[in-house]
Amino acid sequence: MPDCDGAQLGRIINQDETLKSTRLILLTSSGQRGDGRIFADIGFAAYLLKPVTQRDLTECLILVLANSAFSWHMQSQPIITRHALRAQRAQSRDRILLAEDNLVNQKVALKLLEVLDYRVEVVADGLSAVAAWQTGKFDLILMDCQMPHMDGYEATREIRRLEEGRRRIPIVALTAHAMKGDQEKCRAAGMDDYLSKPIDRAKLDACLEQLLQSSGATGSMLAIKEVSMAGENDAAPNATAQSHCPVDWHALLESIDGDQEFARDLTDAFVATVDRELATIALAVSTGDAAALRSSAHALKGASANLRASAASSAAALLETASDSGKSAQVSALAEKLTIEVRRTIAYLRSTVG
Repeated sequence: MPDCDGAQLGRIINQDETLKSTRLILLTSSGQRGDGRIFADIGFAAYLLKPVTQRDLTECLILVLANSAFSWHMQSQPIITRHALRAQRAQSRDRILLAEDNLVNQKVALKLLEVLDYRVEVVADGLSAVAAWQTGKFDLILMDCQMPHMDGYEATREIRRLEEGRRRIPIVALTAHAMKGDQEKCRAAGMDDYLSKPIDRAKLDACLEQLLQSSGATGSMLAIKEVSMAGENDAAPNATAQSHCPVDWHALLESIDGDQEFARDLTDAFVATVDRELATIALAVSTGDAAALRSSAHALKGASANLRASAASSAAALLETASDSGKSAQVSALAEKLTIEVRRTIAYLRSTVG
């Protein structure tokens, strides 16, 4: 603030006999490493970074109001931070079941959920998701829509059938670039919300926070809403911005907190996924197997999107859409285009991560 910043104002309040019983919470949009310790020394009860979620603010206020300002003046209580709130939350509840068969998508979602301090277990198909849900230890399910053995829609319907009036677990659909009718299918299956790949951490955080709060309070179903990234429509994502660079490296690093080692891990997982799926696509094109073609194109679409490789993801989306057309020449051309874009993506990743 001008003239008197938060630290100065905090010192003035704590030194004033008529005001010192006031509890102080700092809200800042420009936090630096070590600031928490500085404001703890001044006597602040809490230190939160803006934007502050409703959940963090509510839980912070409850904890601050449970103790006197004197506790923080004497530093007999540790200063409350966002990390402390979420660490406490993760220990007491919020266990997430991630149902996702694609290795790249698993790794990205797991990383995001761990950063948000959720406890996570991973299964790779719908049958395993239903079995894991039956243990009763999960608070929410992130459900990929396209999985082997039993897809996400079927798994959700089975869970809803088995609940039989018991506590309703929130289920969030995960899909790669929404297509027409996807939201209606999710709603009809009994899913409560919807996220598209690439998964945006802020939107994931807001979605889970809202559903977990609502589930804990009322157990009621939320109306499905679109919280996915721009570009979710009938058309494939526009890859013009990526025409010269296969991967938006800055966006990828930002999504994984600049973790270069994790970027290398994702690259290895992507290469393993690509080799398998491209081989399946080549065979499916030659044999006219539309179902296998659509499945592999979908897998590459989501994996590429999570790596911020929009050109490859766009090519995969076009192939997925065309898989049922029966036009072999068009499908062959799109499969070749996808192969080129995926190879460009791998070459870029290899040269960048070393």
